[in-house]
Amino acid sequence: MTKEDKRGYCTLCRSRCGTVNVVANDALIEVRPDTSHPTGKAMCMKGKSAPELVHSADRLLYPMRRTNPKTDADPGWQRISWDEALSEVARRMLQARHDGGAESVAFAVTTPSGTPLSDSIDWIERFIRLFGSPNTCYATEICNWHKDYAHAFTFGCGMPTADYRNANLIVLWGHNPTNTWLAQAEAIGAGRAAGAKLLVVDPRETALAGQADQWLRVRPGTDAVLAMAIANLLIEANAFDLAFVRQWTNGPLLVRNDNGRLLRGRDVGLADGEACLVWDACAGQVRPSSALAGRDFEQVALRGTFEVGNANRPGPPPSPAGPPSTCTQANAPAIRRTLPRHSPGWRRRRSATRPACSARLSAWPITRGPASASMTMRPRRTGRLPASTP
Repeated sequence: MTKEDKRGYCTLCRSRCGTVNVVANDALIEVRPDTSHPTGKAMCMKGKSAPELVHSADRLLYPMRRTNPKTDADPGWQRISWDEALSEVARRMLQARHDGGAESVAFAVTTPSGTPLSDSIDWIERFIRLFGSPNTCYATEICNWHKDYAHAFTFGCGMPTADYRNANLIVLWGHNPTNTWLAQAEAIGAGRAAGAKLLVVDPRETALAGQADQWLRVRPGTDAVLAMAIANLLIEANAFDLAFVRQWTNGPLLVRNDNGRLLRGRDVGLADGEACLVWDACAGQVRPSSALAGRDFEQVALRGTFEVGNANRPGPPPSPAGPPSTCTQANAPAIRRTLPRHSPGWRRRRSATRPACSARLSAWPITRGPASASMTMRPRRTGRLPASTP
């Protein structure tokens, strides 16, 4: 029996581990890691068992048509050709769309993360959209929708894989790549070998949690408490992207002190009554946020309380010597009002992590430079946090 090594990669999950596939007489008999491949340093039992899947006696190799009713104990499967199967499926789908509209058809799709579907999912979704149906039922992991769609809705696209190899700090929040994504686990090992610190947030002592420089063992369901505590510390230290917040968020929008609502143009007598307003720190006055462009954003205040005019006075805003002014503040401090009680001490009581963990977790991204973070099962964002500025 002549054996032949064919190099490729395992398609049984999204990790895409590099493999050496041993073939004999046109049969796959063994799969082992290809250590020369960028993702081939390790391989799981699922990949190694590929020959059993390929040559299983229960594997379907051809389209089959049921010839008996579903109530019959014997389905009466009958083998048909691919052309016949595709034609019949297309005919039935087109008939359903003609009779009840595209929305009368629902599509069911398995998870792309843990199956060979990962390479095909974009084409399947394109087909569903072309057909016109809004109904897609996904069999997916509990982490999938918020990790993928929250970022897509917030940033306009999904976030790329974390750059673990070049990070100074690696944060794994509910992410266990040792069991779910071996190629990323190997990259984390390379990053740690290069000197990166490792922080793990997980109720379970996973393999990487046991090796971490800091393991935050939160109570299940209290991740938001820890996140709010960290956000509090980051805001206090100005350890966030100030320019991004000024230009791309509602953080600079002024909030009225008397009713807690956003300050609008009509409140100060502007022609555009619906305009949201910001405080121009250089000019010392309010400006419609929609009128900002280019370097205007550099002058926008994110903190402070300002007198901008009498909200009940019709007409143009009063002069400095005019009636009493309405006090407003930038929206960023208004947001932060939800955070003060989420201090490290309060967080420890609620989420039962070890003392000073929040302070360490927030301080490391501030001081160590490039950081890679992974939330749930999929790495999210890599970047260098800006230097602290007032």
